[in-house]
Amino acid sequence: MPLKVLNVLGGQAWFYQQIFRLADGGEADADLGILKAAGAYLKDELSQARRVKKACRRRGD
Repeated sequence: MPLKVLNVLGGQAWFYQQIFRLADGGEADADLGILKAAGAYLKDELSQARRVKKACRRRGD
């Protein structure tokens, strides 16, 4: 079961990374591995969460 979950989440991360690349004007990377995509997606999510938290602190939320 854990491998199935990892596979599904890795696949989702792979597609998100491809969408991000296309949105930035780049091309899709068919050679991107699932684990590398999952790591990049996690890094992007953590970075975004930090930015949101920092912005909330500035506003006083």
